[in-house]
Amino acid sequence: MPSQAERLVTPPPSPSPTQIPELFDYTIESEVDEARFAELIRTDLTKYVVRELGSGADRNALIRHICETGEMSWPAAEAFLARVALENEREIAKQQSRLMLALSVGTLVGGVILFLAGGYMLILFFSRELQMRPDFAVYGIVTGLGMVTGGLIGLVRTLKSLRDADH
Repeated sequence: MPSQAERLVTPPPSPSPTQIPELFDYTIESEVDEARFAELIRTDLTKYVVRELGSGADRNALIRHICETGEMSWPAAEAFLARVALENEREIAKQQSRLMLALSVGTLVGGVILFLAGGYMLILFFSRELQMRPDFAVYGIVTGLGMVTGGLIGLVRTLKSLRDADH
């Protein structure tokens, strides 16, 4: 008979494991349907690859993951990645465009603010209300104009790529 200390240290027996319903998606009469199982893995792997390509993941790390998860050789994983990228080009472009759109708008807004602040400082300098060097105001204006130009170029290119991806 176990002592009280042994009963406290010994974990209680675990209940029988619960079955996950997804496991039955690829079984027929308690036997694994290999073709269906492989198709489910490829579908999940395809979704993963599209999501990772859209976020700009490293291709070699992605190929290594495909090799390990899909049990493929490196050339087969490269071919799989290329096929998925080609078949899902629009979805990948849309995912990449979201980030570029945010960066372009942020740069545009920052450039406008910097340009206006530089212009205001230059006006204050010429009205003799602000005692400072005018070159800081000029730097702000020039940098703001550059940011506005870059933001507009990025915004136009991103919107064009989104429009082309929809057609």
